[in-house]
Amino acid sequence: MSGNDPADLLRAALGLHAAGRRDRARGLYLDYLGRAPRDAVALFAFGVLCLETGDYSEAAARLALAARLDPGNADAALALGRAHIERGDYARALAAFDRAAALSPGDAHAQNGRGAALLHLGLAEEALAAHLAASALQPDSPGLPDALAGQGNALLALGRFGEAADRLRQALVQRPFDPEAANSLGAACKAQGRLDEAREAFEAAVAARPCFPEALGNLASTVSEMGFAQQAGQIRDRALDCSASTGLALRLALLTPPVVESAAHIDAVRGALAGELARLDASGPRIRDPYAEVGETAFYLAYHGRDDLTLQRSIAALHLRACSELAFTAPHCARRRPGKTRPRLGLISAFFHNHTIGKLYGGLIEHLDRERFEVALFRLSGVDDARSRALTAAADLAAVLPDSLPRARQMLAEAACDVLFYPDIGMHALSYFLSFARLAPVQCVGWGHPLTTGVANVDYFLSSRELTPQDCPEGFSERVVRFSRLPVRYPRPAPPSRTYSAADFGLPRGKRVYLCPQSLFKYHPDFDAALAGILQSDPKALIAAIHGKHPHWAEIVRRRLSAGFAHDPGRIVFLPRLSEEEFTGALGMADVVLDTFHFGGGNTTLEALALGAPVVTLPGAFLRGRISLACYRQMGLDEPVASSPDDYVEKAVRLARDPDARAALGRSIGRRNHALFDDDGAVRELEDFFEAAYRGEALF
Repeated sequence: MSGNDPADLLRAALGLHAAGRRDRARGLYLDYLGRAPRDAVALFAFGVLCLETGDYSEAAARLALAARLDPGNADAALALGRAHIERGDYARALAAFDRAAALSPGDAHAQNGRGAALLHLGLAEEALAAHLAASALQPDSPGLPDALAGQGNALLALGRFGEAADRLRQALVQRPFDPEAANSLGAACKAQGRLDEAREAFEAAVAARPCFPEALGNLASTVSEMGFAQQAGQIRDRALDCSASTGLALRLALLTPPVVESAAHIDAVRGALAGELARLDASGPRIRDPYAEVGETAFYLAYHGRDDLTLQRSIAALHLRACSELAFTAPHCARRRPGKTRPRLGLISAFFHNHTIGKLYGGLIEHLDRERFEVALFRLSGVDDARSRALTAAADLAAVLPDSLPRARQMLAEAACDVLFYPDIGMHALSYFLSFARLAPVQCVGWGHPLTTGVANVDYFLSSRELTPQDCPEGFSERVVRFSRLPVRYPRPAPPSRTYSAADFGLPRGKRVYLCPQSLFKYHPDFDAALAGILQSDPKALIAAIHGKHPHWAEIVRRRLSAGFAHDPGRIVFLPRLSEEEFTGALGMADVVLDTFHFGGGNTTLEALALGAPVVTLPGAFLRGRISLACYRQMGLDEPVASSPDDYVEKAVRLARDPDARAALGRSIGRRNHALFDDDGAVRELEDFFEAAYRGEALF
């Protein structure tokens, strides 16, 4: 064939390509292009073949030349955009799709390509607009499923999870076996807490594409979140068989069950994690984008009742070795600080809305002295409610950061904050990975997630003398700052609209209700014996818990309690998930509110004490188990604070059996609880710290 007329050679290559004989066509294309290296038609056709066979760098090179030689060819621009998407060069992809859209304004594929590139660049609003434009251009076209799926992905990035799920379901009606759309639908359902629906969607994605590492990872994560640790492990192994990705391996290593079976189970989980971290570290790991490829934090480690400093440092060190770009330094941090009279204080969280973090730290945003600081609010979520709108309005500067680590990091660098405060590192993957960078000369973390970060560029952990006393055995990678009071300005909670009774929650009459309203992942195995002691000491005791994200969580806790002691199963009741009104009503209804061991209540304790409802607590060794103690000390009370597990049981039973003593304690709490709410003194202490840290002065 090489001696034939070049035109015949090209025709033969095109024919073989159309017939699906790509290997043979490739040889002929290369032979022809050796003779006519600037033939735009051949370059385009060969570029498409390379795109089809996964040779994306070659495809991009050939298609880029074809587009230059034939600048009016919209198809070449479109194919070039696809090649750049596959290569991860999203800026060039966007430029190519923009060119395709300009050349062919009615082509929905060009708009869908623009949307995909924009989303990868962290521009979710613009991506949504592009996919909506694609739907409008060709509402009945074969490209409609792509437009609907693209809209779903953009809405997912914007935190509009219900809308995202609706669009993705529509896409799957149009194209039922689309693994990418099913995987995205699973992510939208999981973000809404609809774990069974998420599992079903991820399973559909894997059924359509059995070796789909991302979907298998998502399925393992969902099954783990449901509490099925053994099944999650089996799916994890399938995912790792499909991919050699370090990011996926680390993501799956960080999966820890939310509710454990026993103390031995805790040891096994932590040992397995430490071993996998060591193995990955020895492998010379490389991760391009930890947020996109890992996207997990070791959230549930905090509930094991152990000192987590070593594990947290190991995780952070591995991330840095795998991605040195995490340690980016913003230009303004490399210069000597100019000593502004009004430094810029940035606060960053995904939870500045009607959430525990919004309640704990929203008052700080609203009441910081604007003569001393310029306040910049950075949200990592588009959740829109009355609280998020109020906090946005209260800030001098407010922005929702894109759902992209490089772009969010760049935006924060450009904001040039002098002090950056993360209230809750560890609760959201994006804020965790942002904290590795030096984005302000002073960087601090709060106790919204009361655990050390292990991250070298986080300078200070803002705590209190009661939360982390000088002899606290818990380790911190940060310098601990101990304020004289809880360093939050928590608004006084509104009481329920009416008085609730046990009957309102379907509880039987004639029982004493011991309400433990904490999340079930706070039910440490060491707490089981205290619940058993209450049931054994008080024949009328009824333990009321609240269901978790998935019914299996309650099954694990119930099974654990049943194995530890003999009791009537009807004496432990799991209430359904409660609305905010119902939750506060339940706190007021209970005879006693129980705090959990090792990781106790924060928001829940504050809400109960606002009602005058006694919370019995046993302070732990670590900060996460001392928040209720700190609340009582700030009020000048210690009666409900136990000194041992036996004392905890005795105090709880005595209060439940003695309504007069309980009422007297409730009145005392009511007289003193003003010390916990709307605390401007806490704001002034924080201001003094931020200013001293910024100026490099002696800290308290």
